[in-house]
This record gives sequence, C-alpha cells and structure tokens, in this order.
Amino acid sequence: MHQTSYRRLQQYALAISVASIIYNGAEGGVSIGLGADAESRSLIFFGIQSGIEVISSIFWRFRSIAKPGEERSRKLDENELRIEKIASPYIAFLLNLLGLATEATSIFGFVKHSKPTSSTVSLVVAASALAIMIVI
Repeated sequence: MHQTSYRRLQQYALAISVASIIYNGAEGGVSIGLGADAESRSLIFFGIQSGIEVISSIFWRFRSIAKPGEERSRKLDENELRIEKIASPYIAFLLNLLGLATEATSIFGFVKHSKPTSSTVSLVVAASALAIMIVI
C-alpha cells in the first residue's frame, strides 16, 4: 500500500491554500464591485468578509513555512507567539465589526421598510462560493 509522505501532504496543503487565497481574493473583488453596482449591501459585506479571510490566510499560512525535515519538530519562538497574541484579537475584532455592520445595515433597512432586492448576481456568487469552496 502506497503511503503519501509528510512532505507531499505539506505540498498539497500549500497548493490548496494558494488556490483558496486566489479564489477568495477574486470572489471578494467581484462581490464588492458587483455589490456596489447592484447596491447590494449583503454582497459588499460578503466581499469584505472574503478579503478578511484572504488577509488572515496569508498572514497565518505564509508567514513561516517549515523546511523539509523540520515540519514535526518546529516550535513557535517567542516572537511568533507574540505576533499570534497580537494578531488574533485584531482578526477577531475585524470579524466582529463586520458582523455588527451587517446587523446594523439590516436593522436600518428594517426600520426604513426597505424591500430586499433580489439579485441574480448575488445568487451566482453564493452558488459559486458554495460549489468551489467544497471542492477546495
């Protein structure tokens, strides 16, 4: 029985990370652009959320990659732990801020009796995100 090496699995993980970053970056840009054009706040927020995902993925995944042979023995040094302790609350803050902005926009629309807009673009973006992210 063929067993995949740890290094090969690490290469697969790296390729999946790169594909995810490329897709989420494109998804975010398209969502913000089309959301602004269609005046869809939910599509704009979806794009912003994709941007936050990309930024956090790049920061966490690519800030240090273990060299062959040190994958299992690699430990975080003091500086890396300090960076994690600083960055984690900021990422959490951004995601919470995004959630609050989404809620505030929804409440504002509810109070103003705004009718929800139906957008084919929103459905296409959401469906593609679902299908592609399952594959990734």
